[in-house]
Amino acid sequence: DIITHLIMMRRTVPSLKTFSRALSTPTTTAKLPDLPYDFNALEPVISSEIMTLHHQKHHNTYVTNLNIAMEKYTDAQAKNDVTAMIALQPAIKFNGGGHINHSIFWTNLAPPTLAAAANPPASSRLPSTPSLGRLRSS
Repeated sequence: DIITHLIMMRRTVPSLKTFSRALSTPTTTAKLPDLPYDFNALEPVISSEIMTLHHQKHHNTYVTNLNIAMEKYTDAQAKNDVTAMIALQPAIKFNGGGHINHSIFWTNLAPPTLAAAANPPASSRLPSTPSLGRLRSS
């Protein structure tokens, strides 16, 4: 799918031939992912308004612009317009990268209740392994 193609493009700087092959058959359009929690779940650290703005406006702009660039690229490719295909590469990389980064970003955040469950207080953790002392050289 399109995200896999974009991830692969970010790992290396492809030649035009490789880039064209990666984009030759886009099967889906990028979609704004649902958040794995409510917009107000991160309050008071991050407000509901900020989360809504960041997800619905900022991230959605990357998705919208990526889909527009991909549609233009597909049209240019059908016309064998290599100049247009090359000109669209920065928009695809920028918006694709923004979409991928934000998709990862949302999963790295967690509401306080989930974060507390994942990181129990030090007093409830298993004791650390005692030092084994220094190794002697022979």
